[in-house]
Amino acid sequence: MIVAVNVLTTRARLRFFLLAFLGFFAFYPVRGSLFAYFIYGGTVQGRAAWNYIYNNPNDLAALCLLPLALAAGMLATERERWIRYCAAAGAVALPFVIFLTQSRGAFIALAAFAFVILKGQKKLRGKILLAAGLVGVTVYLFAPASLWQRLGTLPDVTSEQSAAKVNDDMSARQRLELWKVARLIAKENPVTGVGFGAYKDAHYVYAQRPEVDPIALGHRDPHSTYFSLLAETGIVGFALFFIMVATVVRDAERTRRRARLTHPAFATQLFYMEIGLLGYFVAAIWGSFQMMVLTYVYFVVISATTQLLKGELPAMQRSWAGRRTTVSSFSRAVTGRSAAV
Repeated sequence: MIVAVNVLTTRARLRFFLLAFLGFFAFYPVRGSLFAYFIYGGTVQGRAAWNYIYNNPNDLAALCLLPLALAAGMLATERERWIRYCAAAGAVALPFVIFLTQSRGAFIALAAFAFVILKGQKKLRGKILLAAGLVGVTVYLFAPASLWQRLGTLPDVTSEQSAAKVNDDMSARQRLELWKVARLIAKENPVTGVGFGAYKDAHYVYAQRPEVDPIALGHRDPHSTYFSLLAETGIVGFALFFIMVATVVRDAERTRRRARLTHPAFATQLFYMEIGLLGYFVAAIWGSFQMMVLTYVYFVVISATTQLLKGELPAMQRSWAGRRTTVSSFSRAVTGRSAAV
């Protein structure tokens, strides 16, 4: 984060970073997960995945939301045709990968992302709906039947009683039980939690209590950023984390609103980044992302984009003020001559 903040200080550097980041992400993990899914058969219970931090389908799906927002932002700012084609391809391929992971949480996050985009970008609704249509056709042609079966269980995974009846290898029931353990830990360690990085050991102890279902036994993760933060770092750590998030988002939103009229393309780019973060934190309900490197890289990218746009605003405002002064002077001159005539 320190390096990125001190390097991404010009438009050229930020542009180069975004192009490189999206290019690398296209090869790893997007290409890797697609090849594994369609060619090598390397799936996790029929769900798309790759390796390292992407070996969990839910994490892969959630992490795809961030480059999706960056690709949409490139479409708003770039004029070079090949970059726009690549960004458009990413805007279709990334939701497709999300669908192949069959992650219900990421699907909800993607729906929230699309809804806010459609509501906030009225002029671009036609293009957005076209992209959504392409994604829909691609999913319909290539997605397995298990995708629709899994997404069909969304209404039934909100309570222990209904989750126990869902045929998803006990995924929903297990997650609810893991959340129960996380709530117990957070309740008994409310201020500072059990300590940073100590959650799995604490879970092992608490999961042996009689009120906890044996399905939650072991050194487990809570599979929720919010429960994980509360249990590990308590209210103090939870507050500090989201103060950081709020600081980044507040500055970005203020800058975006100021730049809407004078610099609409970069304001739109910042808008997509903000909505990408919103979708990511919706997905974070079902995944632990507070330790993911990409989480903090994305914070830096939003902050760097904000600072660059903020630095350009005074010059633009002076330019517009000068134009208004020139127009006003011209109007007065014309009015004076008309009166004289």
